[in-house]
Amino acid sequence: MTIPSETLSPKESLRDAHKDLTRERILEAAIECLNDEELDQLTMEGVAAKAGVTKRTIYRHFATREELLKASWPVMQKMVGLPGTGNFVDSAEAMIALPLTLFPSFDGQAGAIRASTYSRAGRELRMAVNDRRKGSFLKAVKGARPDLDDAEALRLAATVQLLCSAFAWSVMRDFWGLSGEQSGRAVSDALEILLGPDRKPAGRKTARRASPTKKNAKPR
Repeated sequence: MTIPSETLSPKESLRDAHKDLTRERILEAAIECLNDEELDQLTMEGVAAKAGVTKRTIYRHFATREELLKASWPVMQKMVGLPGTGNFVDSAEAMIALPLTLFPSFDGQAGAIRASTYSRAGRELRMAVNDRRKGSFLKAVKGARPDLDDAEALRLAATVQLLCSAFAWSVMRDFWGLSGEQSGRAVSDALEILLGPDRKPAGRKTARRASPTKKNAKPR
C-alpha cells in the first residue's frame, strides 16, 4: 500500500526520495557493468563499486542478483527506446520505421542488450508480456496483409517479430559485422517488402506453365 505523499513528514519524504535515487543509481550501475563485462562476471560487489554504495546497500534493494537483473531490464529498455510493456507498436508503418532508431541505440548498450537477450531473467521478462507482443505483431500483419488467412498471418507475424528483435541485431552484428544503423536499415527494408504499401501481392499458388501439346509444339 502506497502512503499518499501529503501524509508523509518532510523527513520521511526526503528519505523515500533518497531511497529511490539510490535504487536508480544501482540499476544504472548494473547496466554499465553489463556493458563492460560478460553477464557471468557481474557481481553485487562490482555493481556496488560502480554505483558508489556498499554491498549491503545493494542487498537492501535487491535480495538476489537475479532480482537485480530483472529490475534492470525495464530501465535498459527505456534507455534504448524500446516501447513500454503496454505500448507496443501495432501498425505496419511503425514497425517498418522502428529498427531505424532502435538498432542503432542497441549499439550503445550492447552488453546489456546481449545479457537481456540471452539470460534467463531476460527471457522471463519477455515471456511475461509475450501475449501482448504477439497481439501487436498480428494486428500489424493483418492490417497490412488482409489477403492472408489466419495460418499465413501467424507465420508472417512470427517472422516480423524475429526481424524486429535483439536476436536479429545480434546476429547481424556478430556474424556480419553490421552496425546498428546498417542492420536497422536492412530490417526496415525487409519489412517494407513484407508489409509495405508498395508490396506486390503474391498469389497463394503459382500456376504451372502448360506443357506444349503436339499441336502447338515447335518442331525440333
